[in-house]
Amino acid sequence: MNNATTQELQAELTVLKTCNESLQSANTNLEEEISKLRKQTTSGPASNNIPPSRNDTPSFELLTPTQQNSDDITLTNMPVSDLTIMELQATVQVMQKQELVAKRKITEQEHTIKELTTALDNCTKTIPVLDESDDDFEEAGPSSKKQMRGPNSVVANRTRSKKQHVTPSTLKTIPKPRNSYKKYTTYKNLSDEDKETINSLASQRGQVDTIIWRPPDSNQSVLSNDLFALIENKSIWSSFIDCYCMKLSMDQSNGLFDTAQSEDMKGTSIVLPSMLLYCLRSSGDKTFVPPVHLCAHRYLIFPLHSKGNKIKKIDHWTLLVFDKLLCDWRFYNSLQPRKGHKDAYLQDAEDMKEFVEKTAAKYDLDIPNDEDIQTMEDAPQQACGTDDCGIVVLYIIKKYFTQQPIPSQTATMEIGNMRRELVELFLQLGKGKDYRNKRLKTNKM
Repeated sequence: MNNATTQELQAELTVLKTCNESLQSANTNLEEEISKLRKQTTSGPASNNIPPSRNDTPSFELLTPTQQNSDDITLTNMPVSDLTIMELQATVQVMQKQELVAKRKITEQEHTIKELTTALDNCTKTIPVLDESDDDFEEAGPSSKKQMRGPNSVVANRTRSKKQHVTPSTLKTIPKPRNSYKKYTTYKNLSDEDKETINSLASQRGQVDTIIWRPPDSNQSVLSNDLFALIENKSIWSSFIDCYCMKLSMDQSNGLFDTAQSEDMKGTSIVLPSMLLYCLRSSGDKTFVPPVHLCAHRYLIFPLHSKGNKIKKIDHWTLLVFDKLLCDWRFYNSLQPRKGHKDAYLQDAEDMKEFVEKTAAKYDLDIPNDEDIQTMEDAPQQACGTDDCGIVVLYIIKKYFTQQPIPSQTATMEIGNMRRELVELFLQLGKGKDYRNKRLKTNKM
């Protein structure tokens, strides 16, 4: 038994010795790199930011210096084999502690290298300045870059009253806009004033998310990132869809849509939350509490997101509308399949219709349950390869509120203009509001 234990300890000791030798070599290499960096930062502005050297590695010895020089150390009367095992165990523990110390030292050395490298970078860093008169939103070129370390700089004036020493590490760089919007049609068609606002918002992109507009008595908001998504032809979020629909509802309540553009479309509309379908799919009884006066409107509009669709697992927005006057369900899909193929997204409409019928039965609503869903074959279509499904949904919803006929698939140009109209609308709503001074921290996902 003692022989087996001894062999195990000796094997573990061999592994630990090899590991410690490797760590020691890494310590030495890192120390050499730190020494080189310190030589480069011993003079100049970066010298104020040099982190202190660290040499706090403890020593692990089995005996104190006094004990090592003494011949009077008495061991217990144990067998030699037991003493050998104890000695090996003690050595293993020491080696394990030394391994932990070496690893900690490597971490500290890497942190020191990072600090020294940052100090060196800040010595020669130039500050890009955004040219606010550049309506094409191009990145600032070399001629527009300055160093803001002079005695008349903004940072110096701000900190001089506090008697702070302005060093490269305390200078805050002006963030560059990530993208050049010159190539985007939506941006090019904006007014000069709106371009300037977008440029200002983009200069803070990645650091804060500005609240552009918030509907009254609502916890949802239109954010600056929503406007960027519109300009960059990206997909839109459910919160943006809900905010726009709330704006349409407010305009309808204020009588802006009282005059019908088409007698066949005459009637008021109500939009249910865009993520209602997803919530109902995971709920127990598959019903929801209906809004007050739900059935007082002619059109019941349900934006549908495909999340939870077991047939088609690609994110996609479609639209389901119930016309109480004609008692029919209409399904709009901007990505219709080829003829002869089943529309996988029709499952979203069928699920929503089933949940509405259950809710109607539970709350005694005047909604028939014997009508089939009619797929609108001439629904507006998004261009191939685009993320315009949510834009098409908002375009159709707007037509219902304004009581205009839904154009056929040839409405591609109008849908393209819809992005610009949405940007202009919410920039106008945000003017003069204190929402623009509120910020939300951006969490990278």
